[in-house]
Amino acid sequence: MLDEPGPVTVSGIGGAGKTRLAIEVASGVRTDKVADRVCWVPLATAASSAEVAPAIGNALGLGGSPSDYLGQMRAVLGAGRALLVLDNCEHVALGCRELLDTILPDCPQLSVLTTTRIPLGVAGERIYAIPPLGMVGAGHDPNATDATALFVDRATGVAPPYALTGLNGPTLAEICRTLHGLPLAIELAASWIRVLSPRDLLATLTTAHAALGSDWAVVEERHRSIQVVLDSSWQWLGDADRSVIEALGVFVGGFTREAAEVVAGADLGTLSQLSQLALIQRLPDPYGGSRYQVHRARPPLCPQQTGAAR
Repeated sequence: MLDEPGPVTVSGIGGAGKTRLAIEVASGVRTDKVADRVCWVPLATAASSAEVAPAIGNALGLGGSPSDYLGQMRAVLGAGRALLVLDNCEHVALGCRELLDTILPDCPQLSVLTTTRIPLGVAGERIYAIPPLGMVGAGHDPNATDATALFVDRATGVAPPYALTGLNGPTLAEICRTLHGLPLAIELAASWIRVLSPRDLLATLTTAHAALGSDWAVVEERHRSIQVVLDSSWQWLGDADRSVIEALGVFVGGFTREAAEVVAGADLGTLSQLSQLALIQRLPDPYGGSRYQVHRARPPLCPQQTGAAR
């Protein structure tokens, strides 16, 4: 998608691996010399949209006051093929959108890669919805997947040596399926291998009332709990959408569009909004229909038991 200039947005729920993917893409662009310049701009700590331009200016090494940055950005980013990466944009989406709409027309060879939980709405934006980790076995071992490989890699960090075996393989694969292939959830779960066997961990994940979290996993503080991640997406929803996502929590094993309409009063607009925020995802359907599942912080609960982002 970055072969052509313009904005590309990597979207997905928190912990889906958006930043990690952007790092790999930017590294590849730099290594292959696809662009004359690659600029990485972290925005996770930006307090408001007003800080977007200064953050980009600092990353580019611009001088003068922030009021001079736009002109300098056009000059620097418009000279040759460049890649601008804006990481963690959702809370400053307005500032990102306004700035990109301002500079992109004057930078015809500029590619922009943004990571965000919500599309920015920039003119010409192309969206890459990051998929869950693969859970289909490759080679001789059906349990050896991208998801189980991540689990084992993180488990060795807290309980070395750890390995995928014929005995634990099916259980690890089921753990990853239970966690919907979400990388952060797999990392958090793997950190519990120091105190739980795979079988006990799976039982805990399917019956516990506490949201998945860990003090041991090597993750950022804002990613210590799946509940915290989902709660931060909750703020982008209106009251009607919140009621729908709570009602959808009764489904186990996914639901159809028709079922969502009957049970939760969800129309296509609501499903689109929840999908854009990655609070639900569309599942592969061999029959050509549309089927969805809810990203969960915990096992299914009755609506009266649920609160924010449950």
